[in-house]
Amino acid sequence: MEQVIEESEQLYFLENKQAVAKRQAVELKQNLKFPPEILTLLGDSEGRLASLQSISALHMFETMPQSKCAVAYEIVSPREDLDIVNLIIVYSITANQVLRILRVES
Repeated sequence: MEQVIEESEQLYFLENKQAVAKRQAVELKQNLKFPPEILTLLGDSEGRLASLQSISALHMFETMPQSKCAVAYEIVSPREDLDIVNLIIVYSITANQVLRILRVES
């Protein structure tokens, strides 16, 4: 039975080689953006915004049905009580949106 299924799959591939190649040639390109509202929230009362200093880490989760990505950021705040803030933002790659915002103690 398994041999019949395998032969059937190979025969389908050989007969439809061009269609299969085109279907697999599509590559997803995601445009994940840092939410600018966070820079406003971490800014001061005088209207100065926080600034993104660096991306310190990137982690890909392989979960189904969604692919997720976590990015760690270092943000410099003009507020004296915050100074440097470390945030991890978890993005949904398939939905192209922010799922979680986590503050990390340094």
